[in-house]
Amino acid sequence: MRTNLDVKVTESTLLKAGIVGRLKELRGTRYGRNTIFNKIYGIPSAAFPIRYENGIYGGSSVYGTGNPVALLKDYGHIRNVYGTLLADLSIRQDLSALTKGLAAEASVSFDNIGGMNETTNKEYRYMNSNASITSDGTLVTTPAIYGTDSETLGHTQPFERLMLRSDFQAKVDYNRTFGKHQVGGALIYDMQSVVKNGRNNSQKNQSVLVNATYTYDNRYSLNAVFNRSGSAYLPDGDKYSNYPAVSAAWIVSNEAFMEKVTPINLFKIRASYGLSGWDGNLSHELWRQSYGSGGAGYNFGVNAGGQSGGSEGDLPVIGLVAEKSQKATFGFDLAAFDNRLNATVEGFYEKRSDILVSGANFTSGIIGITVGQVNEGIYKYKGLDASLSWNDKIGDFHYGIGASMSYLNTEVVNVNQAYQEYDYLYTKGNRIGQMYGLEAIGFFNSQQEINNSPQQTFSDVAPGDVKYKDQNGDNRIDEKDVVKMFGSSVPRFYFGFNLNFSYKRVELSADFQGMTGVTVSLLNSPLYSPLVSNGNISNTFLNEEISWTPENKTNATMPRLTTQENLNNYRASSLWYRDGSFLKLRNLLVAYTFPKSQTRFADLKVFVQGTNLFSLDNLHFADPEQLGIAYPSTRSYWAGIKLNF
Repeated sequence: MRTNLDVKVTESTLLKAGIVGRLKELRGTRYGRNTIFNKIYGIPSAAFPIRYENGIYGGSSVYGTGNPVALLKDYGHIRNVYGTLLADLSIRQDLSALTKGLAAEASVSFDNIGGMNETTNKEYRYMNSNASITSDGTLVTTPAIYGTDSETLGHTQPFERLMLRSDFQAKVDYNRTFGKHQVGGALIYDMQSVVKNGRNNSQKNQSVLVNATYTYDNRYSLNAVFNRSGSAYLPDGDKYSNYPAVSAAWIVSNEAFMEKVTPINLFKIRASYGLSGWDGNLSHELWRQSYGSGGAGYNFGVNAGGQSGGSEGDLPVIGLVAEKSQKATFGFDLAAFDNRLNATVEGFYEKRSDILVSGANFTSGIIGITVGQVNEGIYKYKGLDASLSWNDKIGDFHYGIGASMSYLNTEVVNVNQAYQEYDYLYTKGNRIGQMYGLEAIGFFNSQQEINNSPQQTFSDVAPGDVKYKDQNGDNRIDEKDVVKMFGSSVPRFYFGFNLNFSYKRVELSADFQGMTGVTVSLLNSPLYSPLVSNGNISNTFLNEEISWTPENKTNATMPRLTTQENLNNYRASSLWYRDGSFLKLRNLLVAYTFPKSQTRFADLKVFVQGTNLFSLDNLHFADPEQLGIAYPSTRSYWAGIKLNF
């Protein structure tokens, strides 16, 4: 439900009020909407019967109560009810009676978002047939039944979450034109508060902002901002910092020498530089010394029970500040050919500093206490954003084509990394999210090859296990042989394009989106741990890969299959990394409109729509964006009508 009110109280007073209310209910299995798929993926289909003839669910000593069907039907269910109420009120007063162009405004908003979790709990029996075959081929079973069937449902109804968010803002602004000169400015006070259920879950900020603008002859523009902002996360007496910014623009198309360049409607060059702050990575009381009960104990009292003593906890963060961002941009905007062609290009450079990183790497363990974090992390970003579109019509045929791209290059300048024995172990200078791992150089084909190779220290090695490169020549494979490889988890390129066509009453639109320069790991997929810990083996794995055996060792793409834990094979390495680039058809819409002259009551648009219809990528078997999510990716179709009275 949504209500918006605009009230002109007087000729100079405008009142606005808005209320949004929403209720949402989700139902599902108590075991979890996503985690149930881990059971489906992980348990072989022949591990046990779904249900025996006597109605008892199947199970085993290995998989216990992990029967997926039982977890869906007889483990209980959960119902989440969410209520949202958003309200805002603002009043604006024109103060031109005092001086022309002056106005004042005050606004307040309040959000109440709550959720209640209603859970029913039950248990079920499961049976293990304990089947075995005797020496003469006879099948023998000794059934054993475990657990109990609940006679009544357990029931809980706690609050899942509660969030209260409020904002108050007061503003005085001034805008005036004197001939070719346009001046403006504002003084703004802003107070924000977010309170969530639980201890130390509040977030409060307070800011005073001043901005001033000047434009000459609609050609040259200058804007300056000064913001003094504070955070409740920061220590008393040092909660506020100053954040200035400045920007300038030159509208070249309004110059006299551009009057004869008729194809160009707008050409604007702009630049900006500013400092901003962010406290989203902070939490309360980081600047306080903490104490706990983990000290040495002593036995005393009536029963000579053990009593632990107090002890120091983590050391405080000295000089705690909010994370800073220095950012500079330079770009231009272009519109031409009666605004049919539009283009925007902007380059940027950003340096983020005062990032919280570990302070323990440069502190000796002899201190005997956990060292807190320090504001010494530094990251750098630079890149380019660009968009281009063309919109035109030929008679009744309208069409539009648009494309956009973003290029991002990142660099780790400092994360307070400890001393490393070899230069290649340092992360400084690498991309943010850079992938690291061991360099796989094949599989061991014999015990003799294992004996003649560097010792691999992660677990016992057998023929068919992954063979790694000794990077430092110490004849050992360990964490000192981890190197950077492939790309980053942060994409280097984002791109997209859209197509829009219409002819009379028929419409067609399509949106494509993709990214490249991103690396993903197959180890994040639930389909790529075949048989590990008595798990399943997927058709996907069998169809995509060839596991090592003595017979096919020359064309194997994956190590030997084993049901045992194998720390040597299933660890970050070049064997598992893949290119996560993709191009997706995000949205496709086809519509036809019946005019009011035909329907007699309204314009009626009939449409069909699809999302995530196809993907071109290097994985084929899974969505690169959701590789680590057990819930399968979905393709959606919609059909509907829209009435315009």
